[in-house]
This record gives sequence, structure tokens and C-alpha cells, in this order.
Amino acid sequence: MWFYPYSFSLWFPQQTELPHFVAQSWLDKRARLRELSGLVSGLRVYNWDARKGGAGMKNLPEILSAACDAALANLDAAEAYTAEKAHQYTAVTEHLLYTEAGSQAVSSRERETFKAALILIRQFQNFLAVIAEDVRQGSERVSRLDQDLLQ
Repeated sequence: MWFYPYSFSLWFPQQTELPHFVAQSWLDKRARLRELSGLVSGLRVYNWDARKGGAGMKNLPEILSAACDAALANLDAAEAYTAEKAHQYTAVTEHLLYTEAGSQAVSSRERETFKAALILIRQFQNFLAVIAEDVRQGSERVSRLDQDLLQ
């Protein structure tokens, strides 16, 4: 047990070193504080893993899995809503473009506006699909990393 105070004295400044720390540049202080926070985080993770402390530490893989599930649920709801709106815009645009009654009901500028809205909603659908796939891949990666940590 004799090495603990010595090892901590290498990282944690003594009261006599405080004026030296205060006199350091902003970048040096920041680097020192990052080193200290990394050391403290490492000790807390080690203690948490050994079940000898780590009180207040969250189970990060569990939190990430829950966040991914919630994000996927929100994205699925947004995709369903967007698909419904795209269907409605498609029906309106087809009516305006391909029927004589629709052609006479609105100006050409309004028809172009509906076409642009349809294009944008379809792009948004693709965007949501890409994001959902990224979240699914992230969720799979979290579960793989969690399994790797457990081994």
C-alpha cells in the first residue's frame, strides 16, 4: 500500500504546487486537467468493473441501447407520417398535372410549387431512411462492443 500516496502525488498537485499551476498558461492548465480527469475516470471505471465502488456511474451500453431504441421509434413514426404526406402530395400533384380540371384550377406557378413540395418530401423520406439505417448500425455496434466488454 505504500505506492498509492506516491502514485497519487505524481498526478494530483500538492498545495505547494498550486501557485505553479495557477501561473501556467491556459493550454497547459487544460492539458493537465484533461490528464487528471482521464485518470479519475479510469479509476472509477476500474472500481465499477471490479464492483468495489463506482457509485453513481451509469451503465453506458444500456443507456446507448435505450437511446437507439427511442431514436428508432421516433424515426419510424416520422417515416410513417412522411410517407402519408408524400402519398397526399402525390395525389394532389397528379390531379393538378394530369387532369384538365386540376390544370385550370391553379396557376402554373402553384403547380410547380406542389411539384417542388413533392420532391422535397421524397428527399426527406430518403434522408430519414439514411438516418434510421445509421442508428440501426450504431445500435448493432453498441451491442457488439457491449459483448466484447463482457468477454
